[in-house]
Amino acid sequence: MFTEEILDGFDKFLVKKNLTFSGVVIGGGALLLLKVVSRATQDLDVLDPDINPNIKKASEDFAAEFNKNNSEKILLIDWLNNGPVSLKRELPEGWRESLDLIYRGDAIKLFTLSRDNLLKSKLFAYVDRDVDLRDLIKMSPNKDEVENSYEWVSQRDGHPGWPKHARGKFDDLILILEKERKDK
Repeated sequence: MFTEEILDGFDKFLVKKNLTFSGVVIGGGALLLLKVVSRATQDLDVLDPDINPNIKKASEDFAAEFNKNNSEKILLIDWLNNGPVSLKRELPEGWRESLDLIYRGDAIKLFTLSRDNLLKSKLFAYVDRDVDLRDLIKMSPNKDEVENSYEWVSQRDGHPGWPKHARGKFDDLILILEKERKDK
């Protein structure tokens, strides 16, 4: 389980180890740091750079120490990971020029994608797995934002049925978002 308080603790941990880390994060962890969602997430997905061995070891040591001192909350040993690293090759050209700073500690500085690119990454994940639906609802994109991402998402998978599948998921999402707006 990852929370902003965990990140604050890891920041202090890195200071003691005389280590620093700067990276681009996406997923639920980024949305949590942006205050779009309030729920804890399983991990913090680092898109860029590849996590160097010293930081990786420090994150694992921090998780072990955290878990030893907290019986009711468990931090995964690989809570800081490069799981989405392959997405770097897929993002629209120039994505690095529009990053937003979302966390600055004494040893850690984290950025995330622009709203447009973060939305694209979440939509891509949603078409592949429904678990991302609630994050998209919290992001509350308008119909134009969703539609403007369709072409990009529909080209991310080589399966011949992917574009049609993506279109159906996008149509479903637009209806869900419209209902959410009416219910507010």
